[in-house]
Amino acid sequence: MGNELFSPEEMQSPFEAIKETDAEGREWWNSRKLARLMGLTESVEVQLSTAIN
Repeated sequence: MGNELFSPEEMQSPFEAIKETDAEGREWWNSRKLARLMGLTESVEVQLSTAIN
């Protein structure tokens, strides 16, 4: 590991960790994973899902 204090995985943003990439290389985030990461409660998640659909 050399002189590095942190590995690249440890320095990765939580948003980068949940990022999805489609076959054409476009980046996107799953709304449910993003809501959990942002600390939103399940009830807010359900409300967002209902509003979108």
